[in-house]
Amino acid sequence: MIEELLAIAAMVVLSLLIVYKSDQQSIIILKGKLFRADRDQDIAEKVYRRHTNILSVVLFSAGIAILSVAVILFANESSLFPLPGAIGLIILICGIWGRVCSFCAADRELDKVGNIGRGDNAS
Repeated sequence: MIEELLAIAAMVVLSLLIVYKSDQQSIIILKGKLFRADRDQDIAEKVYRRHTNILSVVLFSAGIAILSVAVILFANESSLFPLPGAIGLIILICGIWGRVCSFCAADRELDKVGNIGRGDNAS
């Protein structure tokens, strides 16, 4: 029982590390877009943080936790594992969709501010 709880806790911590790393990568992508347009890159982090939705982080972590419960049930040969597996997968997909929407909203705001990526700054 303790091993299963530790496994679930480890998966939640791992999911939070994945969210942190994906946030960093998203900011790097936005900064690269600003760099190519020869604009100030410091605004990228502010804009992305403004559009980050905490609910998507919670959904992503909860989806990982529920999927780890399904894996534990599968390992213990329980016939109930498809239910938490399906629920966890749906919640995980909702969390991922929220993360993608946050990035797209920040990208749109940066496009709106300086028409980045529209071909206006091409030489």
